[in-house]
Amino acid sequence: MGNNELTDGERLVKLETKLESELSAIKEALYDLKKMFLSREEIYVTKDVLDEKLKLVYKDVEGIQKGLIETREEKKITRQVLPNWVHILLSLGTLVVAVIALYHK
Repeated sequence: MGNNELTDGERLVKLETKLESELSAIKEALYDLKKMFLSREEIYVTKDVLDEKLKLVYKDVEGIQKGLIETREEKKITRQVLPNWVHILLSLGTLVVAVIALYHK
């Protein structure tokens, strides 16, 4: 055997060292992936959470739309009733003038 040739034991030790190094690198990569995954969960909203929040927003929007429709209907009714109130007020004014005219004769 020459100086460049390794014994089986030496090759085995060399392979074990290389394997331990590779295993350590894999463990470190897995740890980094786990950290990235956990930080991603903190930053990003999951689909379920987003769906729930959107449902609440849609309910709020529906409530606002219903309120807007009711307000428009009330304004429409008020516009329809306003001429009647004007007529009532004119009639009361005429009645007051007539009563005053009767007492001042």
